[in-house]
Amino acid sequence: MTQLERRFDSRVELSLADLQSVAEDLLKLCRGLDFGQLGLQEAGPGQELLHKLAVSSKGGPSIYLVSDGPGVTSQPHEHKTWAVIVGIRGCEINTRFQRVVKDSRQVVAVDSVSVGAGQLLLMRPSEIHATSVLGEQATFHLHLYGSALHALPPFQSRCFEASAASDPAGRS
Repeated sequence: MTQLERRFDSRVELSLADLQSVAEDLLKLCRGLDFGQLGLQEAGPGQELLHKLAVSSKGGPSIYLVSDGPGVTSQPHEHKTWAVIVGIRGCEINTRFQRVVKDSRQVVAVDSVSVGAGQLLLMRPSEIHATSVLGEQATFHLHLYGSALHALPPFQSRCFEASAASDPAGRS
């Protein structure tokens, strides 16, 4: 954990190039690990599981293994910190949003990105996204956040209301 804290200052926003470099390092690490041997529970239908792998007690950069079961979706939300997400197994659709009006809680979808095994998603602190598990297989994704989840504002305070006609993937 100390190496993560030394490498990253959670108060500083990383550039996309920095995030890409970190993402590529995490992807290499994931390719060399057998997550099945860790004995961590896989999410069942409609279930979300968060496995803490390396969490900073000071609220700094932290790594989690997330497993979402079939049918799991999240409402549009922001993290208020940078994030690097590495797909390990299963497929998750990340719909990205922008605010309808600056400082409003109303958002409209702008695009969707699939994150499956070996794929990456980089997010800046102000980016807004929603997730949905695609298919019948539970997902496993490695999440590195610039701040530990316990140091972030409550989840509901980071959520937004999506416009009814804002699904770029064609779902209603």
